[in-house]
This record gives sequence, C-alpha cells and structure tokens, in this order.
Amino acid sequence: MRRIGIDVGGTNTDAVLVSQGRVEAAVKVPTTADVTAGILSAMRLLREQAGDAHEVGAVMIGTTHFTNAVVQRRDLAEVAAVRIGAPATTALPPFCDWPEDLAALVAGGTWIVEGGHDFAHGLGFGAGNGSGVLFMSQAKKLGNRHRRFPSATAKIHHITFQPGPPGLGGRS
Repeated sequence: MRRIGIDVGGTNTDAVLVSQGRVEAAVKVPTTADVTAGILSAMRLLREQAGDAHEVGAVMIGTTHFTNAVVQRRDLAEVAAVRIGAPATTALPPFCDWPEDLAALVAGGTWIVEGGHDFAHGLGFGAGNGSGVLFMSQAKKLGNRHRRFPSATAKIHHITFQPGPPGLGGRS
C-alpha cells in the first residue's frame, strides 16, 4: 500500500510518497502562513514528481505549530470550557492545573453544568434539560462577568471568567 507522509515545520513542509518501505518521491516547499495552502502545494508537487500516484491508502500529517504556539504563548485564541458533569466534577474547575500565564491567554470563561454519564453502571445523572448550556451561551454573548450562579439557576453550578492582563491576550 502506498502512503503519503507530510511534515509541516516552521520553515519548510516536506512530503514523501512511500511504498513497501521505499521512498518513491519526496518534495520540500516553504511553509505558508495558511498551513493548508502549503500542504496542497506539497501534494501537487509530489503528484507531479511521482506521476501516477493512485491507490494511496493513507495520508499522515504532522506539525509542530500547536506545540510552538503554546510554548511561545503566541497566536492563541480564547476558548470557553464547558464541562457537563456537575455536581460530581465541581472540585477541580477547568484550567485549574494550567500554567497561570497560559490560562490567562486562552481561558474565555468556564462553566460546569449538570449532567453526565456513569459508564461503570450505565446510568445517566443530573440529566438536566440543556438549559444550563443555553443559559451559559447567552451569558457569554452578553458579557456577563458573574463568577457564580446558584445551582438552581439554569442548572449551572459554577461559572468563572479568568481575565488576563490587558495587552497580553487577556480581557480588559
């Protein structure tokens, strides 16, 4: 079976076509800001070099972009963490074990709402009716900065916003 391997690095994107453990074709193109464009460029060149490259059984893509972004604390987007599992999962809030500077950059709010599944016994718990997630989404849209809502309010047990310092990806 033929396979294509692609490595997207910080400078170059490499692609190889391998068959029976032997490299049939290899190309190198500059990595682009739009990672997909660089991958497609490498695939086009690989096809030109390999000729009839039909019956490819797998394509594997590896990249260090995510790891680099986290390590360098750059190009990270704010995300919301919604955990469905209260009351059982309220002891450790989302992002509690992340480095403080990284959490300040990406934590766009955390919510823990009722619900979940006990896989050991095959039972649902705290079924809720979805109102907690709906309420959470509306609170975020409205810029609600309350730190806690009573558990009776839309079945939300915990809500936090973790603003970071202005100018470093945090909210002012």
